[in-house]
Amino acid sequence: MATDIPENLAQATMAIIQSNLVANNRDGQAVATAALGVIQVAAARNFDELGSVEGRANSGINATPIAGPATAQPAAG
Repeated sequence: MATDIPENLAQATMAIIQSNLVANNRDGQAVATAALGVIQVAAARNFDELGSVEGRANSGINATPIAGPATAQPAAG
C-alpha cells in the first residue's frame, strides 16, 4: 500500500538523496586519487632512475665487474 507524501517533502527528499550521491562519488574519487598518489610516490622512490643502470643496481649485478668482449675488436679508425 503506497502512501502519498506532500510534494515539497518528496522534492526535499530527492534533493538530499542526490546531494548524498554526489558527495559519495566525490569522496570515492578523492580516495582513489590519494591511493594512486601513494602508489606513484612508492614507485618513484623505488625506481627513481629508468633503464639498465637502475635494473643492474637493484639486482646486485652492479657489484660484479663487467668483462670486456670475449674476442678482440678491430681498432676504430
